[in-house]
Amino acid sequence: MENYRKSAHCTYDIKYHIVWITKYRKPAITGQIALRTSELIRGICQANEVEILAGHVESDHIHLLVSVPPHLSVSKLVQYIKGNTSRKLQMEYEELNKQFWGQYQNENIFIKYEPNNKKPQSTLSIKCIYFIINSSNEVSFV
Repeated sequence: MENYRKSAHCTYDIKYHIVWITKYRKPAITGQIALRTSELIRGICQANEVEILAGHVESDHIHLLVSVPPHLSVSKLVQYIKGNTSRKLQMEYEELNKQFWGQYQNENIFIKYEPNNKKPQSTLSIKCIYFIINSSNEVSFV
């Protein structure tokens, strides 16, 4: 259980591989913009208790492998990352503002659930196991 994360009431290992592209795959994330993008993503993830396991910023797309706490949905995380980075980058870099002003593309996100057993799964099944620990530290399953 060395790779599991813990909170007050649960132990979890929720990982997502998130990929998104720029509008029309324009190579806009280069140089200082790429550095600032990775900086902003790190800050947003840190503020939301998200651990970045791997990430790569290309000129026209971004890959992230993240471990997410159970209270944060993947759609909320993507909203935080894309919304905040887009807004801040367009405010800081005028050339991005001219290229992408008023344009929003929502169908460019790919999310893959990363199961623990590393076997390909066609369906996702979640099993809940309830148990009781008594005073002598014996576990009984309900």
